[in-house]
Amino acid sequence: MKKILIALVALTLFAACGQSKKVTVVNNTGVDFTAIYASLPTSDEWGTARSGAVDNNASEEISLYDFVEGQCSWDIGGETADGNYYSQREVNICEESTVTLVPGDLD
Repeated sequence: MKKILIALVALTLFAACGQSKKVTVVNNTGVDFTAIYASLPTSDEWGTARSGAVDNNASEEISLYDFVEGQCSWDIGGETADGNYYSQREVNICEESTVTLVPGDLD
């Protein structure tokens, strides 16, 4: 019983510490995205997609469920059907809640 109580307290504390940050990604690249990604600049990989398809001239709100207070710099990107990526690096999401990807953001 004591172990269950400790586990419940730990889960409650972990949930209270975890935050989520919402960012709107606008696709103005001229092509449709098959997925939107976000990762910390220290990561070499995009990780799990934050959303599915986003048409050109459309937007999608994504949730950064792994956001930690003060961790403001994020890479935001969209993948196309042919495997190209459009991205902006080290976006300060604490100051910007909307990221607009344009043709010049092609990696």
